[in-house]
Amino acid sequence: MQNFADEQQQARRAYIYRILSAMYYSPAAELLEMLENLPAALEATYPSLAPYAVDLLIEFKEQPADSTNLKVEYARLFVGPGTLVAAPYGSVYLDEGRKLMGETTMNALEHYQAVGLKANKESNQPPDFIGTELEFMFFLGHCYLQSQNPDFIERQRSFLGQHPALWIEPFTEAIIAHSTAEFYRLLATLTQQFILTDMQALQLANQ
Repeated sequence: MQNFADEQQQARRAYIYRILSAMYYSPAAELLEMLENLPAALEATYPSLAPYAVDLLIEFKEQPADSTNLKVEYARLFVGPGTLVAAPYGSVYLDEGRKLMGETTMNALEHYQAVGLKANKESNQPPDFIGTELEFMFFLGHCYLQSQNPDFIERQRSFLGQHPALWIEPFTEAIIAHSTAEFYRLLATLTQQFILTDMQALQLANQ
């Protein structure tokens, strides 16, 4: 069971969210260092998930130095042009009509604004983009470590339950069904397992 009074454990949880968030942006060489740190962070947090991180690291290392293949697959899955194979936006899975910038998007923005964050005008991604939602979980974890205010644990539980935990399964299924890259299939599986495992730990901590 996750020990929410252990600062090192909470720092690792936050760091894992930061790494997973970075994986949902176009691949870059600097991801290697993060991936190299991921197995140990998971081993100390949710050990059963560490093997996924090991396999993910192996897959990344087998890619060309410029990650060309992954960049092409990233665009096909998450960017387009045309219909997205695995749309990385919560509203597509949670709102009627699978539309972008719907109620789910606005609700995610409300969560961000509640802790003083404003929309990033430089970002071309909506608030319910998977990378943004995972980065927000990192931010909330960092806020908790800085303040020791249990409200930030509650905010993590609320946001995770209302957003990524609700749509991570169909998003993962879309990636596994359509991706030609083992890297993204592994990433999707690890992300799903981490979110659901962490959600359960947050719920148990509230009992």
